[in-house]
Amino acid sequence: MRAVLCIVLLCCLDAFASFVAILETVSRDDVLTVSESRFLTDELRSQAGKTLPANKGFTIMTRENINVMLPPGKTVADCEGSCIAETGKNIAADYVAQARVGKFGDNLSLSAELYETASGKLLGSFTAVKTTVNELWEAIRNDSRTLFALVENEKGDYGNFASTADPWKKSPFAK
Repeated sequence: MRAVLCIVLLCCLDAFASFVAILETVSRDDVLTVSESRFLTDELRSQAGKTLPANKGFTIMTRENINVMLPPGKTVADCEGSCIAETGKNIAADYVAQARVGKFGDNLSLSAELYETASGKLLGSFTAVKTTVNELWEAIRNDSRTLFALVENEKGDYGNFASTADPWKKSPFAK
C-alpha cells in the first residue's frame, strides 16, 4: 500500500512538470554534417536545461525520448512552422523548439523557433548570420537563453518553493 501511494504521489508531481522538446537541427542545402547538426542541437538542449531547470518544474526531453515517441514513418526534418508544434503534441511536449541552418549569400544562417504546443503559438525566435559553424554555436550560446526564458514567463512561477533565487537580494537591508 505504501509503495502504491508513493507511485501516485510521484505521478502527481510529474503532472505539474512542463516538458520541453528540442528537435534535431535541420540543415537546409546540406550545409552541415550530421555531427555538426547534432552538436548544435545538443547546445540548444543544454541552454534550455540551464534556463529551465528541473527544480522549477521543467523536464528537457532527451533525443532518445523524442525519437521513441515520434509516430511511425514521421521524421522531424519533414516539417516547418506549425508542423513543429504538431510534432511537439505527438511527443507529448508542452513546448518545442527547433533550429534550422541554411545559406544566406556566402554565409550560414541560423533560425531557431519556440512553440507552445497546445495552441501552436510561436512564442519567439532568433536568427543569426555567421561565416562558420563555430560562430553559429556561439550564437546559440548567446541568444537561446533569452528564447527559453519565454517559456518560464509563459508558465509563470505558481507555487515554486524550490526557487534558486537569493532571498537576501529581496531584502530592504541588502546592499
